[in-house]
Amino acid sequence: MAVRRQALRLAARAMEQKLNADTSRDAGPKLAGSCGGILVRDDEGCCN
Repeated sequence: MAVRRQALRLAARAMEQKLNADTSRDAGPKLAGSCGGILVRDDEGCCN
């Protein structure tokens, strides 16, 4: 039982981190760049 409880706790922690991840960069419109990537405006103005 202790191993199962530990596995569930680890899975819950991983799920919590994923759900609480900052996805604000993913918000907003995206454009196709000339490099074939997706243009996402960041602090450096890079094509990602």
